[in-house]
Amino acid sequence: MNEIQLLLNKIFNCLKRINSPLVEFLNDGIDKTNINTRLKKYNLEFPEEVYSLYGWKNGVTDKEEHLMGHIMLFIMGIFSSFDRSCNSYQEWCGKDRYWNKTLFPLFESGGAGFHLIQCDPSSVNYGMIYFYDISADEFDTIIGKYDSLKTLLQSVYDCYLLDIYTFNKYGIFTVIDYEKSFKISKKYNPRCYQYWNMLL
Repeated sequence: MNEIQLLLNKIFNCLKRINSPLVEFLNDGIDKTNINTRLKKYNLEFPEEVYSLYGWKNGVTDKEEHLMGHIMLFIMGIFSSFDRSCNSYQEWCGKDRYWNKTLFPLFESGGAGFHLIQCDPSSVNYGMIYFYDISADEFDTIIGKYDSLKTLLQSVYDCYLLDIYTFNKYGIFTVIDYEKSFKISKKYNPRCYQYWNMLL
């Protein structure tokens, strides 16, 4: 079991401990072969840690009746299924100068935002996760948010471990202390300091 899988299992155990409804809404994982078959269409190949993510779980079930708060994994972070992410990629990629063909959506915000991972192995930011939001006022549409998928997951795990993230009695994702959550993310993602400094 690699570091990504260990972190994901730790997060999953936290979700079970706090009786999060998200536990029941996650799809079974999919394998690398199935993913790459679809990715050929886009001339993409994921960083290895993304295969570990989808091998663990294939996002949340895509049902209209889901309440957004029930399926939120982190702040503005809903883990989309691979098929849903592919559909978002096809719909949004190339529509403007910010979302280019090497950026693939892993998480969506529930609004107009997406967390995009850099899939170009020649890029100095290979594996970095950007936040893309056409309605953003604080930055110009896209900004680096997490240094990697691993640092994203470590940030999320610490927030659950310290009970900063929880789900309330109605099963709604709840942040107990936003400032503490931002400080944790800033600690693990020094290359993306600009985003976290903006919030602190």
